[in-house]
Amino acid sequence: MNEVLIDMLIKQADEGDKTENYRKENNAYKKLYNLYKRELGRKNKYTIDILENLAISYDNLGVYNKSLELLKEVYVIRKEILGENHLDTISALDNLAFSYNNIGDYNNASKIENTVYKLRKENLGEEHSDTLFTLGNLASYCSNLGDYKKALKLHEKVYVSRKEILGESHPDTLSALNNLANSYSDLGDYNKAGKLQNIVFNTRKEILGKNHPDTLRSLANLANSYYCLGDYKKALKIDNAIYNTQKEILGESHPDTLSTLNNLTVYYSYLGDYKKSLEIENEVYNTRKEIFGEN
Repeated sequence: MNEVLIDMLIKQADEGDKTENYRKENNAYKKLYNLYKRELGRKNKYTIDILENLAISYDNLGVYNKSLELLKEVYVIRKEILGENHLDTISALDNLAFSYNNIGDYNNASKIENTVYKLRKENLGEEHSDTLFTLGNLASYCSNLGDYKKALKLHEKVYVSRKEILGESHPDTLSALNNLANSYSDLGDYNKAGKLQNIVFNTRKEILGKNHPDTLRSLANLANSYYCLGDYKKALKIDNAIYNTQKEILGESHPDTLSTLNNLTVYYSYLGDYKKSLEIENEVYNTRKEIFGEN
């Protein structure tokens, strides 16, 4: 095989992923997959790994049906070659659940993730990080199905286990606490949600710094809690601060910056400033259309 070409394509894919230029990433993986399939065969381990990456690149582009189609193929081949209990097969099944979630088929996502959880618990143990990660995903899918009480119970279990194993300040523990806060928000307990999000934000700010993306995401969740409590001015003030920081660090056209800007339209609208809301919404739409395309 042409090693120089392969190295170049892998570099292009990595650059596309890091810069969130998903078209570049997708094109590179398409070329790599065709090359591997031709040279090594459709069922070769490396060909299947590249196919999985290609599927994820379609997911990044928002082409969820194509991503699902390819991930099904990855799972079927891995199960056939490696068996259903192999960790790579289980990982493929996990990706499949996530893909069903993305197309809005929460029943299938939940059903498959339940299987993934049982397999990982059996193969890795109940407190392994991958098993707990799966349990967190399962909680999220339960939430998407509207079963907020079950989601809360599962998120609580993940948080308690991670706190015990990793400590209160570990990034995975803080992510679990953030998910728990979101569960309280889903159940309408915005005061409890806000209290937990405050803990996450202050801990991340202390450890990672106030401008770290994870800290800013925590601050955005806190803004959402104020929004849910009807304090639109406070929510607007916080999101404005986040937007200005993201614009400075990530640039005006970064997806995270645009998402924050999109949130501002909601707060301006609730505060009765419809002209400002429309003006910003137009800006977000035109920038996204330019970057991602109309569809």
